[in-house]
Amino acid sequence: WARRHKLVGTVDGCLSSYAYTLLVIHFLQSTQPPVVPNLQVLATEPVLVWDNKWGTIDRWDTKFVEDVESLPPSRNREDIGQLLINFFKYFGHIFDWHAHAVCMRLNRPGAAIDKF
Repeated sequence: WARRHKLVGTVDGCLSSYAYTLLVIHFLQSTQPPVVPNLQVLATEPVLVWDNKWGTIDRWDTKFVEDVESLPPSRNREDIGQLLINFFKYFGHIFDWHAHAVCMRLNRPGAAIDKF
């Protein structure tokens, strides 16, 4: 859709296809009931990665559920058209761009990701 409407490409001042993918996953995790689960929230054992690339030591928890076959199917029954409408409604009117960041890793009901 975005490519067809010439809305993809950072050179042209648009979002990249990767950014659109993150927005879609975030939305599909945020809608109620969720279409896709947050695989990191469902994981139980931490998988820590240490990084000091930017001059400070950072710790990242990279855990996620690997056995997706064991996950129950989504209870969301919205068709693709309704999901698309709700996607634009969510990011156009509900999501607070000034206070929050799109984050699939920490995305869960009621969580607010501070972008600062």
